[in-house]
Amino acid sequence: MPYYRVYHVNEADRVRSVDDAECRDDREAIAFARERLKGMPVELWNLARRVARLDAQGVERAFQGAPEGLAR
Repeated sequence: MPYYRVYHVNEADRVRSVDDAECRDDREAIAFARERLKGMPVELWNLARRVARLDAQGVERAFQGAPEGLAR
C-alpha cells in the first residue's frame, strides 16, 4: 500500500507534528488526514507528491507554493 504523511502546520506553515499511514489511495489518505486534525491546517504527502492541503476544519484548499517547512 502507498505510504502517506500528514504534516500539521501552524499559521506560518511551519511543521508542528507528523502522522504517518499506509492507505489504499488518495481518497482514503485524505479521510485519514481529516480524522487527525488538531485545530491546525494539514498537508498530505505521498512521498515527494503533495496530495492535498486541508484547513483546520478539514476543507481542502488550493496550494500557495511549497511551505518552507516542507520544502525538499
